[in-house]
Amino acid sequence: MPQPLNDRKLSQALDAVREELITAWQASDWIALQQIERRARSLAEQGFSGSQPTGAVLEALAALEELYRRIVSESAAGKERIRDELCNVREKKAAISSYQTTRSIN
Repeated sequence: MPQPLNDRKLSQALDAVREELITAWQASDWIALQQIERRARSLAEQGFSGSQPTGAVLEALAALEELYRRIVSESAAGKERIRDELCNVREKKAAISSYQTTRSIN
């Protein structure tokens, strides 16, 4: 299992993945897009492997959610798969928000 990354490294890695996603999507390179999405999910999971989710993970997931929305609205290919990924991203964001709300109340 991969070791958790610190906030800065995780944020940088997710930023790089986001840029690669945009490039692959613009080039209609669906094989690369699928591989990059797997890396993005793996990195997001590393953000959950520590004792608490980080703000960097929430920001990165929000940015990926926006990218998935753009792809779904502008692309005919792969919409169902990307919609599923969008649902996964939303679930992770909800989990972080719930965790942060619970922590702030306590």
